[in-house]
Amino acid sequence: MEDKPVIVSIGYSACHWCHVMERESFESPEIAAVMNKFFVNIKVDREERPDIDAIYMDALHAMGLRGGWPLNVILMPDGKPFYGGTYFPAEKWRQILLAVAKGFEEERPKLQASANGFAENVQTSEAQKYRLAFVEDSSPKMEVDALRSVQELLLRSVDFERGGLRRSPKFPMPSVWLYLLTYQAWQANTQGRQALLTTLDRMALGGLFDHIAGGWTRYSTDEEWKVPHFEKMLYDNGQLLSVYAKGLVLAQQNQTLPKEATLYRWALDKTVAWLAQEMLSPQGGLYAALDADSEGIEGKYYTWTEEELEEKLGEEMAWFGDLYDITDEGNWEHGFNILHLEDYPATSTWDRWQNALDRLKPSRNLRIRPGLDDKILANWNGLALQGLVDTYHATGNDVAKQLALQVGECLVAHFLTPAQNEDGRAALALIHVLGKDIPGFLDDYATVMEGFLALYSIAWDDQWILKVLALADYTMANFYDAEEQLFFFTDSQGEVLIARKKEIFDNVIPSSNALMAHVLWKLGELADRSDLTQVAQIMMTKMTPLVMKDPQWLSHWADLQLQMQQGLPVVVIHSADLAEAIRPIKQNVIPTALFLSAHSNLPLAQGKVGEKDKTTYFVCQNQTCLAPTTSWHAVVQSLQQAL
Repeated sequence: MEDKPVIVSIGYSACHWCHVMERESFESPEIAAVMNKFFVNIKVDREERPDIDAIYMDALHAMGLRGGWPLNVILMPDGKPFYGGTYFPAEKWRQILLAVAKGFEEERPKLQASANGFAENVQTSEAQKYRLAFVEDSSPKMEVDALRSVQELLLRSVDFERGGLRRSPKFPMPSVWLYLLTYQAWQANTQGRQALLTTLDRMALGGLFDHIAGGWTRYSTDEEWKVPHFEKMLYDNGQLLSVYAKGLVLAQQNQTLPKEATLYRWALDKTVAWLAQEMLSPQGGLYAALDADSEGIEGKYYTWTEEELEEKLGEEMAWFGDLYDITDEGNWEHGFNILHLEDYPATSTWDRWQNALDRLKPSRNLRIRPGLDDKILANWNGLALQGLVDTYHATGNDVAKQLALQVGECLVAHFLTPAQNEDGRAALALIHVLGKDIPGFLDDYATVMEGFLALYSIAWDDQWILKVLALADYTMANFYDAEEQLFFFTDSQGEVLIARKKEIFDNVIPSSNALMAHVLWKLGELADRSDLTQVAQIMMTKMTPLVMKDPQWLSHWADLQLQMQQGLPVVVIHSADLAEAIRPIKQNVIPTALFLSAHSNLPLAQGKVGEKDKTTYFVCQNQTCLAPTTSWHAVVQSLQQAL
């Protein structure tokens, strides 16, 4: 073993600054010589190894530094970090390397002491760090005033004029808007609705959304949602499909929002088409991301000069140019224009607008395309699966349905592996990346389980619920920490690192513990597994004090808090056409409700026999069912009254 400090550089395929540092430093013969002489060098794909990324990102924060990618950390030979940062210009990186090499040779004990301190900080459990008490008796329900105060606190962070949260850059943060959608279904209020509609409008009309081909980019570099960081990530798009599908239901419920309904449906349909045309793998899974760069220039594929647009649009250019504020100088930089709208196109010009965009697409397709990150990740496909199912129910888009079925089958065929629990019962485990022997992480299990539960409402086959039960049993046996009543991020059978983390705070993707609490609660109610329901309730009770203090970073927990307050109805349906029976309910109700075929073998479905040749609904809660009804209107009314 070489007795040298270790450089770990963590990045990902679609990361612009990762590519810049790679070109400037790692591919420089001079700098590479310094790195190879004094260090052991390791390059890590954060999407393949989020566990490693989480540990060293925490270490960077412990150093008082702001995180980001590329994440460059320097470790002692024992893997403990003592220095770090994000992007460094080439000359500064070279100077840092030489200084660290000198320090390692001359003051190694001091560096080791520093590394030990940072490692100890990283190894402190989340329950200890945030003083999360052990829960003896779970009581996730709260007073109505307390629930209102959570929303009020969150809304203080909202930019009501331009949408999103008050910060720059602006990330979509889907879990925030999903929480507010749940809240609107519970207690509609003007402020929350304004936050939702302004944000959804701006994220679809602005440069964050690809108006030509569909799909949202990773974030906006400004407060106006105008200038995107052009990479497209599957995890954003999967979650935003769910957001806009529920936003569409909200708009359709209110006849004063026809423009919103049209816009949200347009964004959903275009994004589904983009996923099908550009992101679908031969195996049926969805690829991870598209780069921001093409030909080494960020955004080149997506932006236009005025001359290019005039050439393609001809006499339509005057109208189109005014609509998008196209200028010869460019509405962005270096003479380039971003397709960004400040307001809705007039209803009378909608078809004209769409035709103009369609005319631009073939020309753009001829450009050199951004790089494709062709990894197929279990967790991101799980998020996409949920989004596709939500989109199908809200819109009836059959492409979304077929994509969801393909993604589900890909996950079964390529990601599930037989396993055995300690008591000898058969279970199912997951791998994280298609084709690689990397054990699944907690968010893989949670998102795939959630996706399979959603897929049941399209496929109506018990196999999907049975697979979720088998995955839940494996997760409880190999991830759950009974002492701290939370789940580790990594499998007990996985690689041993300097720390085993638990993820509790939401970010651009909800925390894996919040995701798992959601799915265990649903699964427990659907399959009559009170043990799983209880674990979810304990987790929620444990997290409630933190949610009350800062819901902005715990919005998925806040969403679960609201849903537990409302209860979880299960609608058992006896029908010859289950898709037709569920559609009007899904298109008229935002609140969480689960659906089960009367032909299922699960306990709750037993004995649910409907009238001959008539669709019959049984609305159940806490394993108790109301009198059957043949009216979907009555079901909608029952679900809304349950709030």
